[in-house]
Amino acid sequence: MAETELLEVRTGCRLHFGLMELAPGQPLRFGGLGLMLSEPSLQIDFRASQQTRIAFDSAVDAEVNHRIGAVLELRNSLLGSSRHYGLRVKRALPLHNGLGAGTQLASTVAIGLELIDRCRSSQLDGGNRSGQWKNVCDLSRDFTTEWLVKFAARGLRSAVGLEGFLRGGLILDQGYCETDSDVDVEDVVNNDSGCSSVGRPVHSRVSTVPSNWRVILARPAQCEPMSGKREADLMAKLGRSVNTNKYRMLELAEQAMAIADCSTGSAADFEPFTNLLDRYMHYAAKIFEDSQGGMYNGPAITEAVATFRRVGLCGVGQSSWGPIVFGFAQDAAAAESSLRRLSDYRQPWSIAITTPAAQGAQWRAIES
Repeated sequence: MAETELLEVRTGCRLHFGLMELAPGQPLRFGGLGLMLSEPSLQIDFRASQQTRIAFDSAVDAEVNHRIGAVLELRNSLLGSSRHYGLRVKRALPLHNGLGAGTQLASTVAIGLELIDRCRSSQLDGGNRSGQWKNVCDLSRDFTTEWLVKFAARGLRSAVGLEGFLRGGLILDQGYCETDSDVDVEDVVNNDSGCSSVGRPVHSRVSTVPSNWRVILARPAQCEPMSGKREADLMAKLGRSVNTNKYRMLELAEQAMAIADCSTGSAADFEPFTNLLDRYMHYAAKIFEDSQGGMYNGPAITEAVATFRRVGLCGVGQSSWGPIVFGFAQDAAAAESSLRRLSDYRQPWSIAITTPAAQGAQWRAIES
């Protein structure tokens, strides 16, 4: 550890466009479509330590501290060790906002701890101290979604965030295939820290969204968080009915992936892509329509979606349970124009323009 005492890991966040199936024993169960964004982002520093310490550069919800501690405990339990680490959260993602913060946090901590231990045993080249960020997925073949399922204890349902953490881009998670659809996910314990004993098999593919496209995010008034046991109970209730539209959703998702694979970012690609996304999200919302009182999770989100459409944004929806609402613009100029029009509505929203993430999590080692 002489020269590699400090490591940094950073990642973006993810949008989730909806699940395709919830019913046990069904193909595509928990499959879905999502997109990684470059901002807002999470960044954590790691170092070896004689005593475990978790510090924060700004005020952070106590739940973040609890979730970090859970991943630390999980690692020591899996490895049969009692090692200590020093962590500093330089930037944090807000939990329960629809941005997949729990998965990005757990994955970042799991990867950072692994890199520190590799430094301890001289298995990691510390020559990356120039300040240049490098992709985590290029560092080792060991870093897979299956590795994250084990050490981050995520991926019980959707694997979009795990795949996005490693590779970025537009992710099509195909959920349970027919050969593994009999796995009983309800027997897996998933507590409020996000730690579970096992994840599901991961079947996914990734495409790159054009870098000139922009995404506008807004956070309306907070809706009641949907997580832990409450979410599991609702998923089980909704899973009593098979989604007859799941194969239509898969076809729409595959068509969107194909456009992203070949797109140069032109208007000729943007319109059909966002149209496919709109149709996909319509079917996804219908699964939850009765439980959330409409196509969106509450009147504040419903109003935000309508406003985004009025100002010309495309592919508009809520991410996961919300409250984050998003909309696509063809380029930076169109995004700025929509932002100016949004300001006319004078809503008390937190609004930002961001870009699709072309890569997954990154790391660097620096001298302390």
